[in-house]
Amino acid sequence: MKTPYKKPSSEKPSHNQIRRPKWAPKQQEEDSVCDAIRRNIGDDSERIRTHEIDIGQLQEQIRRHEDAIRGLKRRRADLNAAEAEIPNLSGPDIPNRARGRLGALMRLLQVLGHASDALSLMDATSRELAVTEAQREIARRISNHEDEIERLRRERDQIQDLLDERVVWMRQHFKAFAVHRCHGNAFNSYRFTPSSRTRHLLT
Repeated sequence: MKTPYKKPSSEKPSHNQIRRPKWAPKQQEEDSVCDAIRRNIGDDSERIRTHEIDIGQLQEQIRRHEDAIRGLKRRRADLNAAEAEIPNLSGPDIPNRARGRLGALMRLLQVLGHASDALSLMDATSRELAVTEAQREIARRISNHEDEIERLRRERDQIQDLLDERVVWMRQHFKAFAVHRCHGNAFNSYRFTPSSRTRHLLT
């Protein structure tokens, strides 16, 4: 009777050795360029994050200027409404003929925002000059805010162009990651959680 062949102990796998199942595909070695691709993804993700933060800050500044303009326009409307409430009567001796005139003048003073003498505004010419000056100041401030909004928008658009350009580069990195069959997921090399917009562009 033939004795069955026994493997020498040196050929037997040790108990602590991990055995690959026969069905498991052999993992290929990744290209040497993969490390450079991962670095590029990390570096560009940092630039993308910086651009997104800058755009967010500029957008917030624009919003504050727009709120200021809306406030000034409300003040101008209040000023016109308060001025329209005051009847144009001649002479200072008017208490019996224009009840509520002093109250209307006080409301106008409140809208004007300064402590002018109410009696000086009883004269139509004085009142018109005060209202005109206030409207001119409001218009000047609105114009300044609009100029600043325009400047901020130009700056924001320039940074948006840089961001879009960097996202194009990132798409190339992701494509190269797949072409070279780099191990893992390309997003694992991303240094920051990408915004929903950026993630949408990369997937």
